[in-house]
Amino acid sequence: MARPAKKGLDYYPSDTNRRNDFKIMDLLNQYGPLGYTIYDFCLQYVYENGYFLDVPLQQVCLTLCRDIGAKWIKNKNLVGQVIDYCADIGLFDKDLLRQNVMTSVGIQRRYDSVTVRNKVDKSEFWLLGKENCEAALINAPKNGVSATETKVIATENEVSATNMTQIKVNKIKEKEKKTDVFISLLLKDESDYQVTFSQLNNLKNIYTLIDVENELVKMSKYFELHPDNRKSLDDIKSYIDRWLLKRSDEVDGIRKNNSKVPAKRRSTGVFNTGEVVL
Repeated sequence: MARPAKKGLDYYPSDTNRRNDFKIMDLLNQYGPLGYTIYDFCLQYVYENGYFLDVPLQQVCLTLCRDIGAKWIKNKNLVGQVIDYCADIGLFDKDLLRQNVMTSVGIQRRYDSVTVRNKVDKSEFWLLGKENCEAALINAPKNGVSATETKVIATENEVSATNMTQIKVNKIKEKEKKTDVFISLLLKDESDYQVTFSQLNNLKNIYTLIDVENELVKMSKYFELHPDNRKSLDDIKSYIDRWLLKRSDEVDGIRKNNSKVPAKRRSTGVFNTGEVVL
């Protein structure tokens, strides 16, 4: 009798530059390192169980308080607030969290890529459509089974040919790039929107409180990591303005708060500063 497939994972893949994820930046900005730690522990709980965690939220909060420690969590209600906020910004599926089920499309996509050859039942609370599954398993045989060495070699050759074609396309794009292009942003249709240095200078004149170059680099990385959130050519300009305006408002708010410190305290050089991750 065959041994049943293991649902939980001993490890799960994690991007080394996840700190540049727009959602992670929002979480850090709202709740700091403790908020990120709570989210990371939640991911561990989910992957230990499989691709979702079907446990009452109150129980999850109590487990988190125990694992992280009362020294760091002064208010137990904060844990529930962080988890709800994670659902609000899309790190967890909000509708399923209301049913005490913790999961997300991103969680399931990573789980699917790790268990591609495992016969694990993925019918319950499954959020990925057929198209998403195929995209997540681009390096796996389409039939999901490595039956013979011939099929494996054929699949590897197909992937290799695809990579070679992509390399050639990238080289052509590099030759065609104009010398005045500062950065390229990926769009929904896999094309590029090129931000020129003249556009960059205009944006810098408008958003003087922030490092516009750095924000555009963050945006480029965000689109690389989140293809579902890429914009169309018609929407990209307004999205750039919304991104930069939000960052500028955050910096402006911090400056205004700092200016409210009494003059007597400022003269002594004593400040209560806090680091804000944009």
